[in-house]
Amino acid sequence: MQPKISFCLEWKMVSNLMRHSANACTTCVEATNLTGMQLFILEYLYQHQEQDVFQRDLEAEFHVRRSTVTGILKGMEKKRLSVEEDARLKRIVLTPQAKSLHREVEMAVVRMEKIALRGLSEAEIEVFLEILEKMKANLQEDMLTYDEQKGK
Repeated sequence: MQPKISFCLEWKMVSNLMRHSANACTTCVEATNLTGMQLFILEYLYQHQEQDVFQRDLEAEFHVRRSTVTGILKGMEKKRLSVEEDARLKRIVLTPQAKSLHREVEMAVVRMEKIALRGLSEAEIEVFLEILEKMKANLQEDMLTYDEQKGK
């Protein structure tokens, strides 16, 4: 009898596969050599281009640390495709080059999601998303408790 694999280990494996899949989808946007996370950030910025978006918004939206977002944005800036920062406001906006990539980026994201969700019914996807929301809330609550205990 095989030992039971923990949920956390299964989740880590799925997370790794999703990251690899997202990175593989960047071949759809060959000239850019974007990472999976850069694809998602470009898509987010495109969808929110009528609003002011700041680094803290990306941190909150993607649940990542400031240093992670800083590194991602710097990498995107080096490729001159992604963002220009307004020095006064630190507002993040898409460059014209990044806007022109939107369709390719969108197709890469849709392709990855189709692959990940293949074989799942609409009801299964709905339940899964509800479960993910509950898990995120649990983990966020735990992090707030942890931060309060650490005096942050």
